[in-house]
Amino acid sequence: TNRGTSTLLPSRGFERECEVRTAPLSQILQPDELTSARIIKIDVEGSEGRVVQGLLSSLPQARQDLEMLIEISPAELELQGTSAGEVIGQLADVGFNAYTIENYYEAYRYVAGAYAQSAVRLSTTPSGTGPFDLVFSRIDAPELPVNWCA
Repeated sequence: TNRGTSTLLPSRGFERECEVRTAPLSQILQPDELTSARIIKIDVEGSEGRVVQGLLSSLPQARQDLEMLIEISPAELELQGTSAGEVIGQLADVGFNAYTIENYYEAYRYVAGAYAQSAVRLSTTPSGTGPFDLVFSRIDAPELPVNWCA
């Protein structure tokens, strides 16, 4: 049932298998690598608050068409003293609008080319504890066409 899940959080009941050093993207990438990124994908099983916090100071120098796809895990965020609303708000404060997008876990959809879709402007933070995906973009529109793989 594990589709590649790994976490820094002990709440999932996993046993520690290995230690991986982490650092903010601004310390891992060269400045030109970060400023030339068109898409950033963040899927860190509840640590997205920390990742976004470490990325905020770099966003003003990023491309204007930068988009970020972030899987938000509300239950795990709460265990770390933050919330999905806070993560969304931090990115809104630096000019990014949030759009909902469906996350398809079936590999055949990608192989068959069934990944083209639109993302709809987020009106309220989704309720519940399960994860959901958002696209963050500087575009301000009711719907955001998503053609990353086209």
